Amino acid sequence: MLPVPRFSKAAKEIYYDVLDSFDQTYPGHLTKEEFENLSQIVGEPSVLAQRVINLAELALTSRSVFVIMSFSDDPSLEDAYESFKDVCSAFKPPYDCRRVDEESDVPRILPEILTRISRCAFTIVDLSEE
Repeated sequence: MLPVPRFSKAAKEIYYDVLDSFDQTYPGHLTKEEFENLSQIVGEPSVLAQRVINLAELALTSRSVFVIMSFSDDPSLEDAYESFKDVCSAFKPPYDCRRVDEESDVPRILPEILTRISRCAFTIVDLSEE
């Protein structure tokens, strides 16, 4: 559901409720900035409809890519990972390509891996090393 605050009343209330829980509602799908743009939508009804539909499509499709690979300092693996990131960022809209080791606040790695796999558009797995 994408509440458009322009319609006021319930949509406006729901918009602010969703905004408060944005990270849980749209993990890896929309950026908060894209969602906040709903409150800025003005113009003809057809323009409004097109913008809302575009955002709804983004909300349904994760833009997150999860990479599973060795964390070793092997330069060829780092080059491979940079290539994954470059290719993912070239899409319009871009995919956000990450490995779990890029976050410093991951309390337990296995639950985090499973969560990221379930929330991403797709996973890249490099089995070059153990």
